Amino acid sequence: MESLERLRKRVAALTMPIILEVRTSDLTQASAQATLDLLHLLVTEGPVNVNTHIEPTDGVVITITTHGRPGPISFWGTPSGFELEGLVSAMEAAAHGGRPLPPTLLGVLEEINRPLEADLYVAPT
Repeated sequence: MESLERLRKRVAALTMPIILEVRTSDLTQASAQATLDLLHLLVTEGPVNVNTHIEPTDGVVITITTHGRPGPISFWGTPSGFELEGLVSAMEAAAHGGRPLPPTLLGVLEEINRPLEADLYVAPT
């Protein structure tokens, strides 16, 4: 796991504006406060803003927004430990427009002829 200081440097090196949209039903919840505190420790410089929204939600949800559009990756809960590193990697991917896919994977994706929606849940190990 990378140190907070190293993660801060990665965030500061981003070249495209990123907005971290934090949604919660109650800003006074401990999980919401912990998430906001952690994000403010992480985002000390660079083109990243943290916005909060009060809306009905289970816990805390973080969505990365670029070009005025929410991205396809959301984080549920406080991204601590390895999840914080994953959040920074997702921010980097959003800022660079993603990574090129291998030709074999592109061939498989071309065969999909309808929109798909999937939820991926990752448990800490």
